[in-house]
Amino acid sequence: MKIRRETEKDFGENYDLVKVAFQTANVSDGKEQDFVVQLRSGETYVPELALVADQSFRLAGEMGYTAVSLVGDPATYHRFGFRSVAEWGITYIHEIPVEYVMACERVPNGLEGLRGKVDCS
Repeated sequence: MKIRRETEKDFGENYDLVKVAFQTANVSDGKEQDFVVQLRSGETYVPELALVADQSFRLAGEMGYTAVSLVGDPATYHRFGFRSVAEWGITYIHEIPVEYVMACERVPNGLEGLRGKVDCS
């Protein structure tokens, strides 16, 4: 599998992919694909970590990040080591239930002792 950085030409296809993926989700407001667009325009967006074909764990580690966060279905992502950010005392400022906002530590205790809010705007 080839992993590469997302480019503008991928935006439309990724938008459609997220839209279809959430059509059968247990929790969905039908706007998840728009949230992806919002993430790209936010101040905290890191385009080097927007990858196509796989999650960006390796590159995040190379850049010195100690954890990766995402919004998704816990039934899917718990299998890959993601846990609710609430387990670390981290909150989420948007209207998505916190159990769907997850993180995975890239290094042992990468989130220990951190407190704050996840803001993807």
